[in-house]
Amino acid sequence: MSKPCSSFARILRKPLLRAILDGAAEIAVPALVSTLAICIVFLPVFVLTGPAAYLFAPLALAVIFAMLASYFLSRTLVPTMILYLLPKEAQLYQGGHSGGGPIGWLHERFNRAFEWLRGRYQGLLAVALGHRFVTAALMLGFASGSFALFPRVGQDFFPAVDAGQIRFHVRAPAGTRIEETEKIFGKVEAAIREVIPDDERALILDNLGLTQSFTIMAYVDNGTVSDSDGEILVSLNPNHHPTADYVARLRDELPRRFPGCTFYFEPADITTQILNAGLPAPINVQVVGVDRAGNLEVARKLRREIAKVPGAADVHIHQVTDGPDLRIDADRVMASELGLTQQDVTGSVLVSLSSTTQVAPNFWVNPTNRVNYRVAVQTPPVRIDSIDALLSTPIVKPGQKPQLLANLATLRRSTSPLNISHYNVQPVYEVNANVQGRDLGAVATDVQKVVDAVTPRPAPGEHNHDSRTGVEHDRLL
Repeated sequence: MSKPCSSFARILRKPLLRAILDGAAEIAVPALVSTLAICIVFLPVFVLTGPAAYLFAPLALAVIFAMLASYFLSRTLVPTMILYLLPKEAQLYQGGHSGGGPIGWLHERFNRAFEWLRGRYQGLLAVALGHRFVTAALMLGFASGSFALFPRVGQDFFPAVDAGQIRFHVRAPAGTRIEETEKIFGKVEAAIREVIPDDERALILDNLGLTQSFTIMAYVDNGTVSDSDGEILVSLNPNHHPTADYVARLRDELPRRFPGCTFYFEPADITTQILNAGLPAPINVQVVGVDRAGNLEVARKLRREIAKVPGAADVHIHQVTDGPDLRIDADRVMASELGLTQQDVTGSVLVSLSSTTQVAPNFWVNPTNRVNYRVAVQTPPVRIDSIDALLSTPIVKPGQKPQLLANLATLRRSTSPLNISHYNVQPVYEVNANVQGRDLGAVATDVQKVVDAVTPRPAPGEHNHDSRTGVEHDRLL
């Protein structure tokens, strides 16, 4: 017959109800202090602003309310349940045994182990109290020595989570046709299959080119600006090697195989997308001003210098400025002598190159909600395979004799931006950078040093400003 443990022996010296009330009273203050200490830790979260506040504030509230509810239940429901559930067990101990069966045996073993641990703790506590000055000196030394690790502690918004998903952007040379872009994406997929084994790869999904509606593009963060770029999503099986290792290998392998393309990895999980505030990278440096050429040079210099920062990866300029195009310079005097206008020339060329949706859309009003809708009866575009074929485009106007484009205009090759961004009305160039091998705080600090070195000193009529998303070089000329 087993011997009752000492804790129950002490409890049974007084009535059960009194023992429950005394035990609850003894831990009331420690439980309250520990609960408040945990809640206080989360109070600084409510000082955050922006997307981080929307992400972390609900989590902090959930923890605080859960701790307060736990404390309330520990003061009310738990003692009540003990009063109803403990009498039978108390009777077993009063009879000289702790109960039968595997549960009673396990309970007895646990109590013995707990009593042994408590005895050792009491002995250690007695030694510490007996040598209080030595104990205080050792603890202060340990705390002071911990500060030496502070410079090596990384800073990040949120711990990295291996969700088994890879998402990266592929940008072919500017001006690449959509069918050629598809071929490049096929070769990139083949390279991915070589890096990631078949048994660890679940799915590869390609999204390339622009959508039919630019409204859709306003709600995504993939950075697609033309038919020459898109993104690839890779889903891994549950049993896979670390996703970060595959990302590092693809960062090294893809640029070597496709030197004419630009690759940068984007956040695949919703948490990182929120923390990036809709940007494709955690570090975003903005160069704002009316001097496009000068600001573009500053952005290119920033890209070169940021790429040298240890831990910075996927450094690129978001805006594509070298898209090839053909400029049609119409001779307005000649056109007017033939009874044509600039609009007639433009309309005929656009119909030949695209369809009537560009120049002759139809509008109708929905009688239910009185909203205007735009539709178009599209005319199939004419495929232009050469400049000579484009110069042979007929310029048609009702009541006028058709004229060839070659009689009214000249063609020349040029380049133009594929996308133009603005910040407070002024043009902006964005340098994006990702992080690999270092913490975000350290890389951001080094990037800030680069920006401070590149940003020129304010001159009369100029103003430099640091924004929350990066740095703006604002030339107010």
